[in-house]
Amino acid sequence: MISSAGPIFAQNNQEIPDNHTQQQNKVFIFTQTYCPACIHAKQYMSEHKIEYVELDIETSPEALSAFERIKGRGVPLLIINKQMSYGFDPKFINAQLYQ
Repeated sequence: MISSAGPIFAQNNQEIPDNHTQQQNKVFIFTQTYCPACIHAKQYMSEHKIEYVELDIETSPEALSAFERIKGRGVPLLIINKQMSYGFDPKFINAQLYQ
C-alpha cells in the first residue's frame, strides 16, 4: 500500500518538513527487531548504498509515537518523498529514488 505522509518526527526530533527540498530522497523506515521483511529492506538499501533513517518502534518511544501519529499499521513502513509503503518493495524504493 502506498499513501502520502505528512510531517513526522524522525530520529533526534528531526522532522520531515512539508517543503522538503533538503530532504529530497531521504528514506525513513519504521522497523521492529523481529521483522524479517525489515531486515530484508535494510539489507537491500545497504547493498544499494541507499542511506536511510531507521526508526525502531520496539526500542524507541519517539519512533513509536511518530508511527502512531501517522497511523502506521505494520512494519516495515518506508517513507520516501512523503510517499508511504508497507512491506519490502524494491520497486517502490527504486521508483521513489530514481524517478
